[in-house]
Amino acid sequence: QVEALQEQLYAEGRSGGSGGIVRPAQVLIEVNASGDAANNLAFSMTSMFLLVYYTDVVGISAAAAGTLFLLIRIWDGFADIFAGRMVDRTMTRWGKFRPFFLFGAAPVMLLAFATFTLPGLVPHGSGTALLLAYLTYGLLGLAYSLVNIPYGSLASAMTQRPEERGKLASFRMIGTAVTIIMLAFVVAPQIKGSEDLQRSLTITTLAFVVVGAALDLLAHRFEREAADELDILVQPARFAAQLATRRGIDRPPDRDHLPRRLHAVQFRQ
Repeated sequence: QVEALQEQLYAEGRSGGSGGIVRPAQVLIEVNASGDAANNLAFSMTSMFLLVYYTDVVGISAAAAGTLFLLIRIWDGFADIFAGRMVDRTMTRWGKFRPFFLFGAAPVMLLAFATFTLPGLVPHGSGTALLLAYLTYGLLGLAYSLVNIPYGSLASAMTQRPEERGKLASFRMIGTAVTIIMLAFVVAPQIKGSEDLQRSLTITTLAFVVVGAALDLLAHRFEREAADELDILVQPARFAAQLATRRGIDRPPDRDHLPRRLHAVQFRQ
């Protein structure tokens, strides 16, 4: 009965009924592109321009820069494992995945800004510049893992329907592609023709701090962890209240009347 009523509420939500629940993946599935667009402002920016910055601006030798990239890639492997364990242990009022890009959006973009700024503020080619390069790029990799891994896992918590998951994945790829095209055809020509590469990269990454944080906050605002068969587990109080209203009673349903697999849910008035 609970499952039948839940589908009825979804149907009313799709048709605009006042008592219905609107399935998040059906309403703003396009918003899933914004998170990947934000993440790639940091990731693709470093992939495309960081080596040039290290060698031409900071004065790090090509061999030292190559070693740096190798060691950071190894570090990223451990950072991904750490991020995955953090996600597994997390459950908040915002859900399991969404808090990471709520609180991690600004740090990722600020660390991208620092990666393209701090090493250039010390003497050209010095050991301090190399140390700052390791520090900023390593912290960026960790912060990126803490945002991107939960974001990549979000689709499984938004819906259990394969067609909706496919759409979510497609819009993620669109967000990535749009960002890379923008960097290649808008940002790259400006940086290539700049007489002051440090200044150009600083201004660009500073602008990306605002844009990237706004895109991640947009994703957090409109995406919900409410999979088809798990909505009343993720948002039990809301569903129970609507269930009670539909039944014409003043309190949530008794847990004894729920299916066995839902007994763990604690309904509150």
